[in-house]
Amino acid sequence: MDQDYVIEANNLACDYSEDSDVTKGIVLAQVKIPRVGVTVIVGPSGSGKSTLLSLLSGIRKPSEQSEGAKLNFYDFEENIELNLLESKSARKAKLGFVFQEPHLIKEISARSNAGIASHLLNRKNNIVDADRLAHDFGVNQVIEQRADTLSGGQAQRIAIVRALTVNPDILVCDEPTSSLDEETGTSLLDSISQWAHENGKAVLWVTHNLQQAA
Repeated sequence: MDQDYVIEANNLACDYSEDSDVTKGIVLAQVKIPRVGVTVIVGPSGSGKSTLLSLLSGIRKPSEQSEGAKLNFYDFEENIELNLLESKSARKAKLGFVFQEPHLIKEISARSNAGIASHLLNRKNNIVDADRLAHDFGVNQVIEQRADTLSGGQAQRIAIVRALTVNPDILVCDEPTSSLDEETGTSLLDSISQWAHENGKAVLWVTHNLQQAA
């Protein structure tokens, strides 16, 4: 497989509907997400960044598909191409997700939270050790603590460890630093960028912060 991109989308649209009213939303003519490195989507609040992100990752299905419509994920390890427009195909794609809030289960340990994704996806092969990731992201000292004792920055780093244990080809990030202070957010982005380049992986990052994007 000679593609140098991990996701390719052509001729898709996603409208917003409320009762009988339809509002034009996202229109994709052609988008390719590079196989390695950080790709940033920038725009103000309410501009449709999260919709675009969910469309590209196969979570949200397009409301319109023009001739030649395509949404493909390229798995380079397995040397296969997945059509994310097909039902349940997104589950097979090696994507990791991090959102604005960490969404940890507060009553259990950070370690248990970190292992949930691989358990729910039933991924038994090619799993990355949570302890190694916790060390890389600077939360190895709190991995045994209950989730409700973690700071905001620590909780978000555990959420990233959770996403990376499944060894995704692309980490999809929907403004994961929006609730963090500038210094903590920048440090988190640096850690993710370093992970991507050291492991030959892709990151798709949504933000309204122009300085952070730059």
